[in-house]
Amino acid sequence: MIKKFIKGFWIGMFFVATGLILFAPMANAEELKEGTVITAANLDEMKSKTFEGKTIESMLSPMLESWIRDWALKMPLRHSEPFPLDDRWMALTKKYSGQVKLTSDKRNLTGFVGGCPFPEYQTCFGPITDEAMKDPDAALKIVWNTQRNGGYPRGDLQWVPDYEFIFINADSGVERAQEWGFIVLHMQGRLAGEPVIDDLIYKKNPLFAVKPYDIAGLGTFTIRYADGRKDDVWAYLRNFRRTRRLSGGVWMDPIGGTDLLQDEIEVMNVHPSWYKGYKIIGKRHVLAICHSKRPSIDRSMKGTEGYLGLDHANFPHWNPVDA
Repeated sequence: MIKKFIKGFWIGMFFVATGLILFAPMANAEELKEGTVITAANLDEMKSKTFEGKTIESMLSPMLESWIRDWALKMPLRHSEPFPLDDRWMALTKKYSGQVKLTSDKRNLTGFVGGCPFPEYQTCFGPITDEAMKDPDAALKIVWNTQRNGGYPRGDLQWVPDYEFIFINADSGVERAQEWGFIVLHMQGRLAGEPVIDDLIYKKNPLFAVKPYDIAGLGTFTIRYADGRKDDVWAYLRNFRRTRRLSGGVWMDPIGGTDLLQDEIEVMNVHPSWYKGYKIIGKRHVLAICHSKRPSIDRSMKGTEGYLGLDHANFPHWNPVDA
């Protein structure tokens, strides 16, 4: 029996994280229309055709192709849309990015105040050039962009009061769910008022369980430092009504008995120096769920009916229902 954990909130994030990759379209290949649905039945026929000038084959990772063939994923095509960019974030990037540099040991930044640290590695400012890709620190700079509001600006405060972990059995469907919430208060790279309100602390982050009753109230509070020292973390143990300090290494531990690790929140939730290194293996366009037109969950509906983002009625019960 195959069991799979999935959380609707992360579906789009997973695809976006897979890359930025560029391929030349095939000459005279048929251009597919918006609304075309790629399925296991027509995948081989579709791979040589193009969408927005790029072949379907070039935009499918091996994992996505396997998902279509083996796990009944259907991919309705929709045209790309531009990402709206905050004018304040753009202004901070223009004002401060020129002074941002990696430290001599490549483990931190100097000169960061706000905006995107390395805009030459962020595609909303234009394609990443071949010359930029030759920089031996290119991968590290891309990672720093994701960690300092450059990958996607998060603003000053993220308040996500409810999201769900949904535990799904491929044979029988949804087995159980957990409702969680989190808050992230950014102390640097802020968009309102002064960009930096604490030189030492980068962010503060409560993470807490809401439902079901047996885990409600369980949570952690994390302080992430800007200089790479290990986090300060406390846990609240609801059964004992006590807080306990945890190791600074919990960033690699799972959340709530799931297979989502702390460092996988929002794709990569670490200080970049905690990994030995980074490497770019290529750049490409990929088919991804972005600008979703529907909510993931409708809490006014009962049970699995409320999981609007998932095809919970059909095998394997975790496929996204989106374009």
